[in-house]
Amino acid sequence: MSLVSLAFAGSVGMTFVILACALPQFKVWWPFFVVLFYILCPIPTMIARRHTDSTGGTNSTGMETAIFITMGILVSSFALPIVLARAGGIMWGACYLTLAGNVIVYLTILGFFTIFDMDDSDYAMWAQLINPARAQKLNKYIVQQHFNAIKAIYEDLNICSHPERLYNMDEKGYRLTIHHQHKVFAAEGTKWVHVVAQEHAENITIAMCVNATGNTVPPMVIFKGKILRPEFCDYMPPGTLVKMATKGSMTTELFVQFINHLGQFKSQGKCLLIFDGASLHLDARIVDTADAHDIVLYCLPSNTTHELQPLDKSVNKSYEHFWDEN
Repeated sequence: MSLVSLAFAGSVGMTFVILACALPQFKVWWPFFVVLFYILCPIPTMIARRHTDSTGGTNSTGMETAIFITMGILVSSFALPIVLARAGGIMWGACYLTLAGNVIVYLTILGFFTIFDMDDSDYAMWAQLINPARAQKLNKYIVQQHFNAIKAIYEDLNICSHPERLYNMDEKGYRLTIHHQHKVFAAEGTKWVHVVAQEHAENITIAMCVNATGNTVPPMVIFKGKILRPEFCDYMPPGTLVKMATKGSMTTELFVQFINHLGQFKSQGKCLLIFDGASLHLDARIVDTADAHDIVLYCLPSNTTHELQPLDKSVNKSYEHFWDEN
């Protein structure tokens, strides 16, 4: 029996004891109390089993527990006027304490109080979807191998003493058109309101880079198309590299240009650049360009960037959230 079931059974049982002491003809009412008690006590377990799936997980646990805690409150409320009419101060206080205990348990279930720890099954979380490739690659062996390899590079380049030489680069695509529904004013009774907008959003790619001390490199912005219009460069941060691509995404040629762009703003000395393992990044021209700028390249393991890419976990995740709200 769970903690919630015990709390419910205790509250109902205490209420019955109070009623038995308050009402006359105790022996006449006692069988009724026993039968009613055994009828009500299995309710929490029955509801929990009803809302348990094949994997053993539960759903809507908070609402179900709130329902049968509410039943305990109602029973206590039913006992209160009888006790007030027939009992003295001690029984009056006991009934008040029982009712207050039921209310506190009810509020605890709803999350207003944390006076005791709930069972693990009483917590519900939204599951994050992950494709099979990422689930297979993100294992203990690959992750440990990654940290061992990058630790060796840190020691070789003395990164711990020069964190300004450690850079992380990530790409992120954003939609420029309306990407969620907007609320508008309309006449009362109107069923449909249309907003003229492109059904297929236009995407741009932003390649951002920052070092371990928090200093940023001017980003690279990639628009979809072939002709770079002057207005595309308006309101950009100083030093931003604006380029065009057929699909509006990064290519091998553009990544070579990004390495040259990074070479103009990086710190003095040999630097380390951490980036994801996209196939377009694996090209001899990229390696030669990085060597020319004294940059060491480190490619993150494939299908693990959702957990191992620093910019993806911190900056881009927050930026995407606020971008979608606007």
